[in-house]
Amino acid sequence: MKNSLLRECATILKGEGFRVAECSGVRSAFDTLARREDILLVIKVLSNIEGFTAEAARKLREVASLLGAHPILVGGCMKSGSLTDNVLYERNQVFVVSPKTLQSLVCGDIVGEFAQRGKYCVNLNASVLVDFRKSLGLTQKQLARMLDVSPHTIYRYEHSASMSIEVFEKLTEFLPKNRLLHNRFNVDSEPEGKPAHLSLSLTPLKREVLTSLKKMGFEASPASAPFDVYAREMQEIYTLVSNDWRRLDHQIKVLKQVCSVLDGMGVCVSQRKTSSKGPVMSLKKLRNMDSPNQLYEFLEN
Repeated sequence: MKNSLLRECATILKGEGFRVAECSGVRSAFDTLARREDILLVIKVLSNIEGFTAEAARKLREVASLLGAHPILVGGCMKSGSLTDNVLYERNQVFVVSPKTLQSLVCGDIVGEFAQRGKYCVNLNASVLVDFRKSLGLTQKQLARMLDVSPHTIYRYEHSASMSIEVFEKLTEFLPKNRLLHNRFNVDSEPEGKPAHLSLSLTPLKREVLTSLKKMGFEASPASAPFDVYAREMQEIYTLVSNDWRRLDHQIKVLKQVCSVLDGMGVCVSQRKTSSKGPVMSLKKLRNMDSPNQLYEFLEN
């Protein structure tokens, strides 16, 4: 089922004008990377979202923060059944959606309904509710009577922008649904992630590469991605660190796709020989470089 979901997500994203890198077969916090202009998405795909652990969520949020991307989990089902289309769920501070909801989000449709503690609610455009009440000359108490709720509940609706589905249906008798709804998550918005504080355990080789890049003058961080180190000076460099001769060619192939989506440069640091045409260097060669310019020149040539 996961492979089917991956194909469906890729089809949706490509159909909406995204460049897509599929990251199957490599260790990574995300399965799909997608970009359209300034919108960048890192997407994890699971057939059952109950398998999305706190650790997996942390790694996904961290790499999203590092790249300035939106982290999303796309799933097929949960413990209680299939995910409902056009409803936002949340697990461990990551938005969770069905493929259909993903399509709505990238199309720019409003997805105002969300699941909260086992109930469905809507994200309300609170200012529209306030304007509606005032335009009719109603007090909060009078509107509460119309909607069969307490005045305190109306006050909360006008300030917290969250409303139960039942009350929302009553309100749509007076106002159009699309005017009332407000997107809880908008892919066009700036990602809300905090600066990444990466806490990955590194192999000695990866630690050596990270240290060498920092000594050279790069800002460098480890990453749980198809690249192991993210480095930036004039231009981003995505560095794969691997001596896995069985998977090295495939890892380099995925890295190329990722760099194409991210508009960055990629390099593999390895002691192994490879048939790949991608830029590969030994740790010794990297250590002998004194400045970012030397690495940029190597990659450009």
